Amino acid sequence: MRLATPADLPLVTSMIREFLLEQWKAGAPVCVSHKNLEVYRDLARCYLTGSLFGVVVLDEDGQAFVLAGEESGPPRFETTLGKTATLWAAWTSPELRQHGRAKEMVLFACERLSELGIDTLVMASREQNPASQAGAKAIGATLEERVYYRSLKGSPEKTHAN
Repeated sequence: MRLATPADLPLVTSMIREFLLEQWKAGAPVCVSHKNLEVYRDLARCYLTGSLFGVVVLDEDGQAFVLAGEESGPPRFETTLGKTATLWAAWTSPELRQHGRAKEMVLFACERLSELGIDTLVMASREQNPASQAGAKAIGATLEERVYYRSLKGSPEKTHAN
């Protein structure tokens, strides 16, 4: 595995598209849209050019990526967690799953983030995604809090398709 370079942005973008599509099909609330693809691509671009603290890690075959780093805008609260970074995505092509590749890549990203002065990696995992929860535990993450959603558009039930 290696740190991506700006020349890798088209490859990273295609994997981000696959990541968004898989997450949407699995019930994630983040839509597959041009706008969301742009948000992820802009984060990757900022990490690759150094305008934000973060990393994009690629596997040697270009079939997996990790995107992690600081958020692109305020607010940046001071917390007891120190300087935090978000694990935005850890994706591998289907044929590479169940082989520990994502875990290796996230741990590699954690080492690079630590070198950048990051103290804590923050990640989210949906209740309905046991693979993501197992991955978080496998890298030594602990469950600290829960996030609740309440629709403000009529019924408090989930408002996106599963």
